[in-house]
Amino acid sequence: MSNRDITKIKLSLNGKTLMVPVNSTLLDIVNLHFKGDPLPLKGISAAVNREIVFRSQWDTFLLKDSYIIEILNVTQGG
Repeated sequence: MSNRDITKIKLSLNGKTLMVPVNSTLLDIVNLHFKGDPLPLKGISAAVNREIVFRSQWDTFLLKDSYIIEILNVTQGG
């Protein structure tokens, strides 16, 4: 029997290892990334395993162990 905690999964978020509860959604992780601040209405993209996930799917997109997540803030510059 493994000593691994089966209530958590291991993810990579922007290159950092993270342990989160089983059944976490992409929206949970995006909110965690922004530390509870309100999410900007525009300018955020999220990818899981190098595939963009549409914002409309974030709240239902269940994460699995070893997923690689990248959250990008798009800003305009001059």
